[in-house]
Amino acid sequence: MKLERRPVIKLSLSLSDKIAELSGFFFLLVLWALVLLNYHHLPETIPNHFNSSGQADGYGPKSSIFELPISGTILFALVTLVNRFPQFFNYLNKITPENALEEYTRATRMLRYLKLFMLIIFTGLVLISMHWTSLSNNIND
Repeated sequence: MKLERRPVIKLSLSLSDKIAELSGFFFLLVLWALVLLNYHHLPETIPNHFNSSGQADGYGPKSSIFELPISGTILFALVTLVNRFPQFFNYLNKITPENALEEYTRATRMLRYLKLFMLIIFTGLVLISMHWTSLSNNIND
């Protein structure tokens, strides 16, 4: 299979792209701050899985709270790296010099927003886990 030669273009970020990148980084920092600032308050066992009704149905050691920030950091770094090479993405349309800028911009923007939404979800999951932990502590007190 012959690899298609596609134009290599250095994309400039629009204001909304820059805001999405900064917001993603902000949520990554918030994610880490939430975990690091609250870790010592957590009990030894915390909820780490929730059913479709939002009820905790799985528990693990409090160190499992680090899975989301670690995963978020790795995914943030990988998506940021991959986003620098849009010429290697899979596209529905044939990439030509005429449409490359538009296609690359659209594809990298999608990944940028996907990265942001992933970090928002991870931050929400940490908050939910901490909320359930505080609820169960209040019930046990």
